[in-house]
Amino acid sequence: AFVQSGGKLGVFYNQDPQILPLLGISRCQYVDKTALGAVSGLQFTPQAWPGSPSFLAQRSYNLLEPVLDRSSPQPAAVLATFRSQDGQDSGRPGIVANHHGFYMSHVYLGQDNAAAQQFLLAFIGHWLPAVWQRLSEQRLQQIVDIAGLQSLDDLARFCRHRNGGDRAEQALHSAQKLQQEAQTAFTAKLYSQAYRLTGEARRQARLAFALASPSRDGELRGVWLHSPYGIADWGWDKTVRVLAENGFNAIFPNLLWGYVADYPSAVLPQHPSLGEGRDKRDLLQECLDACRKYHVEMHVWKVNWFMGHRTPPALREAMQKAGRTQVTVDGQQTLFLAPHLEENFRLELESMLEIVQRYPVDGLHFDYIRYPDGNCDFSDSARAAFEASLGAKVERWPQDCLQNGRLYSEYTLWRQENITRLVREVSQQAKALRPEIKISAAVYGNWESARFAIAQDALSWVEDRLLDFVCPMNYESSAQEFSYYLQEQARLVQNRLPIYPGIGIHLLEDPAAAAEQIQLARQLGADGFVCFQHNRAFATEFLPVLKEGISRSPAGTSLPHHQPAWPHTLHPSRNPLLRDFYSLQES
Repeated sequence: AFVQSGGKLGVFYNQDPQILPLLGISRCQYVDKTALGAVSGLQFTPQAWPGSPSFLAQRSYNLLEPVLDRSSPQPAAVLATFRSQDGQDSGRPGIVANHHGFYMSHVYLGQDNAAAQQFLLAFIGHWLPAVWQRLSEQRLQQIVDIAGLQSLDDLARFCRHRNGGDRAEQALHSAQKLQQEAQTAFTAKLYSQAYRLTGEARRQARLAFALASPSRDGELRGVWLHSPYGIADWGWDKTVRVLAENGFNAIFPNLLWGYVADYPSAVLPQHPSLGEGRDKRDLLQECLDACRKYHVEMHVWKVNWFMGHRTPPALREAMQKAGRTQVTVDGQQTLFLAPHLEENFRLELESMLEIVQRYPVDGLHFDYIRYPDGNCDFSDSARAAFEASLGAKVERWPQDCLQNGRLYSEYTLWRQENITRLVREVSQQAKALRPEIKISAAVYGNWESARFAIAQDALSWVEDRLLDFVCPMNYESSAQEFSYYLQEQARLVQNRLPIYPGIGIHLLEDPAAAAEQIQLARQLGADGFVCFQHNRAFATEFLPVLKEGISRSPAGTSLPHHQPAWPHTLHPSRNPLLRDFYSLQES
């Protein structure tokens, strides 16, 4: 009935016998990973709707491949086919369409949002052409949409103030030329063409902004990296070298979890991939060697308490059977070790101190230094430990300890101390072993709510001087939200230690968005930044652009966390552009 009334369908990975005929498809056949092989994405054909992208990255691993019904009154056409990793046409239809809509032979994986947006707009615009007019008109009015800049003239002034260099000028001129071409196409009522041109103008404008963004020396420019091997296929030497070549000076590699290590540990089980005997690998030492070679600081990142995907299943199951993991309020086992158990506490403590004793790394970095959420830990052992701490029985377990429960405040403080105790002991004992070691933590952005929801009391760690610097994970696509959290964090820290906010590269559109947040961090008093995370996309798409702007000048060997903090207050400049200096007579 929907289709008969003129509705259009967008159908993904489906074989409903009532829906397929509407799209000119007789049936679907399953194609498994072996038969499909490795694919890189969808190449669009000349039959694709106007405004469609030429390619959409989509590394699908199986398909429900449509078989077209040639006898259908509404026959379907192939709009896109899958390409293999080497760019060859597989011949397998990825998107087919007829008058009633389109069918995609896999779920949308979100690996190329810009191209996917363009495809969906082409789909909508094919049936509702007025959409192209409205969207292209909106884009023409706002080619520039970053850092409060309102126009290409604003951007030109920003680039001149920053001495952005030839590439920034070229990108700016390209944006100006494309804007003119888009205006011409719009006047000629070629709306989908105008939309495409305005999109290209916007990309060039944002590139000009990123390239002209100012650099600053003496700051920490760091990255987190989850893989213990470095970037896939690169190894640690290239992974660290590329970082150093692009002006970054610190790396936080994840080399141990709650119950597994990626080096020959005497405390934690070792990951099977390290091998055996003389051929056994020490991934921590491999990373450290590269860091020393390229003068990059190494802060070993531990995922505390959480066993996670890196921990072999047999090890996780053994800890659960031994009663050493947290339990949810409804009795479900988790993959988080229970911090109140002494054997778990010793495991965490000794595994971190082992690194200080055996490796001359620059720092230890806490992560997951918290409970998973407010629904853990309600295990029998947690009840016994809490009652011992309280000196009384809990009459209604767990109800009395839940939010609004009679003992919620006491239970929250007990959980906070279980977490803070580890931070305190690691900090004090690590400093006793090696006074120069730097202790840091990746923490949630909202410090007040984190105290209650996950028992992470980051402010107390600052006040008690347990950390040398703090890395709040301010992962926000919105620059306004990023600023909101950092302003509050800076207010609470009061320059007692450096703040290096975490920037969620995985949420950002392009290097310009990263450059905007880094400039905001500097304005708000941060002494550096850490990007999540250093993978192939960041290394190849973000770093080269940041190198020409944000990290143009050398970061220097004297980093902020090696110096005492100095008290200062910066008031916003009256200048509407992002500026790293103040006008005459401004305080």
